[in-house]
Amino acid sequence: MFKRWLLYLLSSGTATVVDYVIFTIVMYAADNVFLATAAGRAVSMLLNFTLNRKMVFHSEGTVWKQLLKYCTLVLISGTVSAFTVDALNKWLPIPTVIIKAIVESCLFVVNYCVQRLLIFRSRQEYDIQKNENDPADGKNR
Repeated sequence: MFKRWLLYLLSSGTATVVDYVIFTIVMYAADNVFLATAAGRAVSMLLNFTLNRKMVFHSEGTVWKQLLKYCTLVLISGTVSAFTVDALNKWLPIPTVIIKAIVESCLFVVNYCVQRLLIFRSRQEYDIQKNENDPADGKNR
């Protein structure tokens, strides 16, 4: 479990650096939180998806199904991030890029749980859960 967390941290850290650099460039060029968030996420999400799928969760599921679920997570997480950063940016005298770092840190654990439980769940984990809840064996564990 600790190894998976460490790998997730490294994968997310790599994607975060890419996201953060692109966000900063677009923010200073266009001064638009929503555009900057979209640009950063678009570039970093494919990198993060690949690293998480192969390196963190060692998933063998259907790539296209996982990618669709992952894109949905990115869309929801990015929307929450953008609206939160935009709102806090209006109320706090803190640079936008620092606010973004704080918001993204809060979303980190939620995103891990969603990926582990809903997107990259291994076949072995699925079979274990299915067998634990199978009423045919007469045992509800």
